[in-house]
Amino acid sequence: MKRIFKDQEFDLLIYQAGADPYKDDPLGKLSISIEGLKQRDELVLNISRKYKIPVAITLGGGYSKNIVDIHSNTVCSAQRIIS
Repeated sequence: MKRIFKDQEFDLLIYQAGADPYKDDPLGKLSISIEGLKQRDELVLNISRKYKIPVAITLGGGYSKNIVDIHSNTVCSAQRIIS
């Protein structure tokens, strides 16, 4: 994956930070923990920062009672990593 960022120049990274993969989502089947979703967010945002690619984040999807926590984590990670 790193090679693609070294070999190409990107104008924008669009990140759809959905909550569907969360383990308690009744429709998603990926069974990822809240901590795993935070790690996913940090991976994407760190790549954006490392390669100086502007990022647009959309918060979408999810049917669990923890959707607010999941999306709040994404926003907090973005604020910490990109700022």
